[in-house]
Amino acid sequence: MAVLAAAQAAGAGLFSNQESRLCAMVWVAVHDALNSIQRRFAPYLTDTLAAGAHPAAAAAQATHDVLLAIVPSQSALVNQQLAAILGGITAGAAKDDGIAIGTRCAQAVVTARTGDGAAQADVTWPDGTAPGQYRSIPNVLARGVYSRWGQVRPFVIPDATALRAPPPDALASAAYATDFNEVKSVGTINSSTRTADQTEIGRFWLENCPPAWNRLARERAVAQALDGWQQARLYALVHVAMCDALIVNFESKYHYAFWRPVTAIRSAETDGNSVTVADTNWLPFTPTPPTPDYTSAHAAAGGAAEVVLADLLGGDAQAFTLTSDSLPGARRSYTRFSQAALENAESRIYVGFHFRRAVLLGLDQGRAVGRAVLAGGFRPV
Repeated sequence: MAVLAAAQAAGAGLFSNQESRLCAMVWVAVHDALNSIQRRFAPYLTDTLAAGAHPAAAAAQATHDVLLAIVPSQSALVNQQLAAILGGITAGAAKDDGIAIGTRCAQAVVTARTGDGAAQADVTWPDGTAPGQYRSIPNVLARGVYSRWGQVRPFVIPDATALRAPPPDALASAAYATDFNEVKSVGTINSSTRTADQTEIGRFWLENCPPAWNRLARERAVAQALDGWQQARLYALVHVAMCDALIVNFESKYHYAFWRPVTAIRSAETDGNSVTVADTNWLPFTPTPPTPDYTSAHAAAGGAAEVVLADLLGGDAQAFTLTSDSLPGARRSYTRFSQAALENAESRIYVGFHFRRAVLLGLDQGRAVGRAVLAGGFRPV
């Protein structure tokens, strides 16, 4: 759909959590606008009818108004995109009605999300001092950021705490030592054990989750010849699921506030585990984000998207090839959505960001959120 480029461009450069919320808001507004013209799926917020309104005008105006409300710094780009789309639509009542319903649906979403906690979520987390506690990352100025994102009101799921992950492995356990030694070996900047394929995987999935999984959704939507209503529902569910997954994930992150591998490896003499050995000069393959390890947000978002895509597009088994903004020119092929989601999750080990338990439990969290979102709304009527 033409509105996709505007939404993704406006969200570029945002923290992944902010971007997920923005994209969810855009596609909820577009979904409701199209369903006001022809009711095919349950509306999320706006339960009205605008039969005869122009769908492209409605979708474009809804996108424009949400983006302008959330990222006003992108007004020049957003206004340009809207003018280009509306300029190609014949003047008349259908166009005017499309603009009106797009505006109404966007306002409903912006109003509903006002006061959801997102504006107050970027609170830094104080450094821990005990073994296992999160603390500032070397060469990263910020302490833990967005520590209250787990308190943001979800779009569909009722309570983020209900899907909290079980605790991370005890520092003295054999399981922790296994994960420790894995990421210490394959996740370091000059690893001699990370394969060329693992290096490519790490770089390929480095970009934020919303554009990566939207790219896959778009590829599948085109391949399966989905119409505008079906596309809007697909994108809305994918982005709502990812946004809710990140809320659930951050609730777990800051509940446990578990240290990142870069801290754990440099401070291993304090962990009480005889199988872990400190390396005070250890560095990850790429700089670690300033949030706790457990669980992986990347894995959670991918798990949520995987479940939604499989449900709406005819099952997990799908052959597709993807590109990446973080590794231009590379192409990777898959036979299942779950295969891509697992690779996305494991990529965080290869870049030195997470222990394996964090990515596997994050993946489980995301899949649980995806199932809950599918059960909670946007159903066919």
